Amino acid sequence: MDSGVTIGNRDTIKDFDSSEGDRIDISEIDANMGASGNQSFQFIGTDAFSGQAGELRMKFGSGSTLVQGDTNGDGAADFAVLLQGHHVLDNGSFVV
Repeated sequence: MDSGVTIGNRDTIKDFDSSEGDRIDISEIDANMGASGNQSFQFIGTDAFSGQAGELRMKFGSGSTLVQGDTNGDGAADFAVLLQGHHVLDNGSFVV
């Protein structure tokens, strides 16, 4: 996984537009590092991480949307992708 969680090492998407069919491809990221194989993420919207591996959430900042994933179940983001602009995402916003 190349995308980190801090400003210096997370990915940024500057021109995301769901109306044009844009989707965020996270299919190569294993949602649960503690299980064998490649598991898919469960999108939980703006809810906080519950401590279960494989959760994907979003939160809004000033003029941005931050997508975060928890792959080890510690309740903290293990990777993040920043979208410039305010985007309301759902399950269909991702390739899992």
